[in-house]
Amino acid sequence: MNVCPVCGSRRVVRSRTRLGLESVRRRLTTRRPYRCFNCKWRGWVDEAGQVTPLGDASDVPPELVAQDAVLEDSSKKAGR
Repeated sequence: MNVCPVCGSRRVVRSRTRLGLESVRRRLTTRRPYRCFNCKWRGWVDEAGQVTPLGDASDVPPELVAQDAVLEDSSKKAGR
């Protein structure tokens, strides 16, 4: 990402993840957090350059209940 989608500044850099949910999202998707030093905008950008502002409706973390069930089953089988 070369230009801020809000102010047009070129002072945009990759940002670190803040919370556990952001870390999970970073691992499960191709989106990465970016920050603008000029206007303080912070959002997610995917490999194609599409922007998702933080707090957007599409910023909901993935449903992990099914994955938890699979992990529990595999740990029970490994314990036999």
